[in-house]
Amino acid sequence: MKSILNIYNLLPVLLLVVQTFIFLLSTIAVLRYFKLLQLPYAGMSYSKLLVAVVILLSAMIISFVDVEAVIQATKSFRNYGNDFYRNLFIKFSQFILVIVLTGFLFALLCFISIRLIPGLRQSSATEEDMPGAILQSSVIFIMAILLYACAKEIIEIITPKYINFS
Repeated sequence: MKSILNIYNLLPVLLLVVQTFIFLLSTIAVLRYFKLLQLPYAGMSYSKLLVAVVILLSAMIISFVDVEAVIQATKSFRNYGNDFYRNLFIKFSQFILVIVLTGFLFALLCFISIRLIPGLRQSSATEEDMPGAILQSSVIFIMAILLYACAKEIIEIITPKYINFS
Protein backbone atom coordinates (compact mmCIF):
# COMPACT_ATOMS: atom_id res chain seq x y z
CA MET A 1 0.00 0.00 0.00
CA LYS A 2 1.43 3.35 -1.06
CA SER A 3 1.59 6.28 1.30
CA ILE A 4 -0.41 9.36 0.35
CA LEU A 5 2.12 11.61 2.06
CA ASN A 6 4.80 11.66 -0.60
CA ILE A 7 6.29 14.53 -2.54
CA TYR A 8 4.35 13.68 -5.69
CA ASN A 9 1.03 14.24 -3.92
CA LEU A 10 2.00 17.18 -1.74
CA LEU A 11 3.97 19.26 -4.27
CA PRO A 12 0.97 20.28 -6.42
CA VAL A 13 -1.00 21.19 -3.31
CA LEU A 14 1.89 23.29 -2.04
CA LEU A 15 2.31 25.02 -5.41
CA LEU A 16 -1.40 25.83 -5.63
CA VAL A 17 -1.56 27.15 -2.06
CA VAL A 18 1.45 29.42 -2.63
CA GLN A 19 0.02 30.61 -5.96
CA THR A 20 -3.38 31.42 -4.43
CA PHE A 21 -1.80 33.20 -1.47
CA ILE A 22 0.36 35.36 -3.76
CA PHE A 23 -2.64 36.30 -5.92
CA LEU A 24 -4.71 37.05 -2.83
CA LEU A 25 -2.08 39.38 -1.37
CA SER A 26 -1.42 41.12 -4.69
CA THR A 27 -5.15 41.67 -5.27
CA ILE A 28 -5.57 43.12 -1.78
CA ALA A 29 -2.57 45.40 -2.38
CA VAL A 30 -4.07 46.66 -5.66
CA LEU A 31 -7.46 47.22 -4.02
CA ARG A 32 -5.84 49.17 -1.20
CA TYR A 33 -3.82 51.21 -3.70
CA PHE A 34 -7.00 52.24 -5.52
CA LYS A 35 -8.68 52.89 -2.14
CA LEU A 36 -11.41 50.30 -2.61
CA LEU A 37 -10.30 48.60 0.62
CA GLN A 38 -9.57 50.79 3.61
CA LEU A 39 -8.64 50.09 7.18
CA PRO A 40 -10.65 49.78 9.38
CA TYR A 41 -13.12 47.79 7.33
CA ALA A 42 -15.98 48.87 9.59
CA GLY A 43 -15.74 52.44 8.26
CA MET A 44 -16.12 51.51 4.59
CA SER A 45 -19.22 52.30 2.58
CA TYR A 46 -21.22 49.31 1.39
CA SER A 47 -20.93 50.26 -2.28
CA LYS A 48 -17.13 50.25 -2.22
CA LEU A 49 -17.10 47.10 -0.15
CA LEU A 50 -19.36 45.28 -2.63
CA VAL A 51 -17.17 46.20 -5.60
CA ALA A 52 -14.01 45.25 -3.68
CA VAL A 53 -15.46 41.89 -2.66
CA VAL A 54 -16.50 41.07 -6.22
CA ILE A 55 -13.09 42.04 -7.58
CA LEU A 56 -11.37 39.95 -4.91
CA LEU A 57 -13.67 36.99 -5.58
CA SER A 58 -13.15 37.32 -9.33
CA ALA A 59 -9.37 37.41 -8.98
CA MET A 60 -9.48 34.29 -6.81
CA ILE A 61 -11.70 32.50 -9.33
CA ILE A 62 -9.24 33.34 -12.10
CA SER A 63 -6.33 32.11 -9.98
CA PHE A 64 -8.03 28.69 -9.57
CA VAL A 65 -7.92 28.01 -13.31
CA ASP A 66 -4.94 25.67 -13.19
CA VAL A 67 -5.89 23.35 -10.31
CA GLU A 68 -6.75 20.37 -12.51
CA ALA A 69 -3.87 21.09 -14.87
CA VAL A 70 -1.22 21.05 -12.13
CA ILE A 71 -2.48 17.72 -10.82
CA GLN A 72 -2.65 16.33 -14.37
CA ALA A 73 0.90 17.52 -15.09
CA THR A 74 2.13 15.95 -11.84
CA LYS A 75 0.64 12.60 -12.80
CA SER A 76 2.14 12.79 -16.28
CA PHE A 77 5.62 13.84 -15.21
CA ARG A 78 5.75 11.28 -12.41
CA ASN A 79 5.48 8.56 -15.05
CA TYR A 80 8.34 10.05 -17.10
CA GLY A 81 10.78 9.25 -14.33
CA ASN A 82 13.63 11.69 -15.00
CA ASP A 83 13.49 15.45 -14.58
CA PHE A 84 10.20 15.44 -12.68
CA TYR A 85 10.85 18.72 -10.85
CA ARG A 86 12.22 20.57 -13.87
CA ASN A 87 9.30 19.53 -16.08
CA LEU A 88 6.73 20.34 -13.41
CA PHE A 89 8.13 23.79 -12.67
CA ILE A 90 8.40 24.64 -16.36
CA LYS A 91 4.78 23.64 -16.89
CA PHE A 92 3.70 25.41 -13.69
CA SER A 93 5.45 28.59 -14.85
CA GLN A 94 3.51 28.37 -18.12
CA PHE A 95 0.28 28.08 -16.15
CA ILE A 96 1.24 31.04 -13.96
CA LEU A 97 2.04 33.10 -17.06
CA VAL A 98 -1.43 32.40 -18.48
CA ILE A 99 -3.04 33.32 -15.14
CA VAL A 100 -1.01 36.52 -14.77
CA LEU A 101 -1.85 37.61 -18.32
CA THR A 102 -5.52 36.80 -17.67
CA GLY A 103 -5.34 38.82 -14.45
CA PHE A 104 -3.89 41.82 -16.30
CA LEU A 105 -6.58 41.49 -18.95
CA PHE A 106 -9.20 41.33 -16.17
CA ALA A 107 -7.82 44.50 -14.59
CA LEU A 108 -7.78 46.25 -17.97
CA LEU A 109 -11.36 45.20 -18.72
CA CYS A 110 -12.51 46.37 -15.28
CA PHE A 111 -10.84 49.74 -15.81
CA ILE A 112 -12.29 50.11 -19.31
CA SER A 113 -15.79 49.06 -18.25
CA ILE A 114 -15.81 51.53 -15.38
CA ARG A 115 -14.68 54.32 -17.73
CA LEU A 116 -16.87 53.47 -20.74
CA ILE A 117 -20.20 52.15 -19.42
CA PRO A 118 -22.42 55.16 -18.77
CA GLY A 119 -23.05 55.79 -15.11
CA LEU A 120 -20.41 53.45 -13.67
CA ARG A 121 -17.81 56.19 -13.42
CA GLN A 122 -20.17 58.41 -11.47
CA SER A 123 -21.34 55.55 -9.25
CA SER A 124 -17.75 54.71 -8.29
CA ALA A 125 -17.16 58.35 -7.42
CA THR A 126 -20.06 58.60 -4.97
CA GLU A 127 -20.02 56.87 -1.62
CA GLU A 128 -23.57 55.58 -1.23
CA ASP A 129 -24.67 54.55 -4.73
CA MET A 130 -25.69 50.96 -4.00
CA PRO A 131 -27.57 50.26 -7.29
CA GLY A 132 -24.56 51.49 -9.27
CA ALA A 133 -22.27 49.29 -7.17
CA ILE A 134 -24.48 46.26 -7.82
CA LEU A 135 -24.45 46.93 -11.56
CA GLN A 136 -20.70 47.50 -11.53
CA SER A 137 -20.13 44.31 -9.53
CA SER A 138 -22.25 42.21 -11.83
CA VAL A 139 -20.39 43.48 -14.93
CA ILE A 140 -17.05 42.72 -13.25
CA PHE A 141 -18.15 39.24 -12.19
CA ILE A 142 -19.47 38.35 -15.67
CA MET A 143 -16.13 39.43 -17.18
CA ALA A 144 -14.32 37.26 -14.63
CA ILE A 145 -16.40 34.20 -15.55
CA LEU A 146 -15.71 34.80 -19.24
CA LEU A 147 -11.97 35.14 -18.62
CA TYR A 148 -12.01 32.04 -16.39
CA ALA A 149 -13.53 29.96 -19.19
CA CYS A 150 -11.07 31.30 -21.77
CA ALA A 151 -8.04 30.76 -19.52
CA LYS A 152 -9.23 27.26 -18.65
CA GLU A 153 -9.35 26.36 -22.35
CA ILE A 154 -5.85 27.76 -22.92
CA ILE A 155 -4.44 25.88 -19.94
CA GLU A 156 -6.20 22.69 -21.03
CA ILE A 157 -4.47 22.93 -24.41
CA ILE A 158 -0.98 23.21 -22.89
CA THR A 159 -1.53 20.54 -20.19
CA PRO A 160 0.15 17.18 -20.75
CA LYS A 161 -2.36 14.35 -20.76
CA TYR A 162 -2.09 11.47 -18.30
CA ILE A 163 -3.37 8.15 -19.53
CA ASN A 164 -3.94 5.37 -17.03
CA PHE A 165 -3.98 1.94 -18.70
CA SER A 166 -4.55 -0.06 -15.52
